[in-house]
Amino acid sequence: MIESTIVIADDNRYFADAIKDSLNSKGFKVKEVTYTIDDLLKICNYTKFDILLLDINFEGEDVLEFVPEILGTNPELKIISLTTLSNNYTKQKAFERGIVKVLSKDGDLSKLPDAIREVVSNNDKVSFESSRNVMIDDIKLSTKKIEVLRTLYAYTHLEDTEISEILNISKNTLKTHKKELFELTQTKSTSDLIKFGIKNGLILP
Repeated sequence: MIESTIVIADDNRYFADAIKDSLNSKGFKVKEVTYTIDDLLKICNYTKFDILLLDINFEGEDVLEFVPEILGTNPELKIISLTTLSNNYTKQKAFERGIVKVLSKDGDLSKLPDAIREVVSNNDKVSFESSRNVMIDDIKLSTKKIEVLRTLYAYTHLEDTEISEILNISKNTLKTHKKELFELTQTKSTSDLIKFGIKNGLILP
């Protein structure tokens, strides 16, 4: 019997309930299931538990931004991410926020119980050394390039002059970054570049 208590947070009700039933049938104790970020934050404020199974994309919202707040209310909590966005960039960001394991929803979820047991038996938080480069397939993107890409998406309504001010770089430097991004991703426009970012999990729409 697994003594650790588990909370599942996923905006896909059917997926979350299926995981709950599967874990309970294997002797795990699922304490709560939540389908919204607001409810998850409330649960973290009034409930103590050991493991959080967390979808990191709630209806297009990047849940990784809330992880420091979640860990702030329960610093001993261990978070396992279940996501369809399991590329290197997403994993890097997840580990930097404090998530201890990233599992793909498209993978073999029959291995989830073993992953939970591994996390429970390991008392140390997983550390992750941030890299200056991220690999997307065979494309190497610097963290600065990714920052530029995400800023272009967030401020599509602004001109390059304004975007360069947000990034604290010159307009010419921004143009250089965009040109290099087009070449690296084999795209020809900002809209195509943004589509590339969304497709590869660099941007959460």
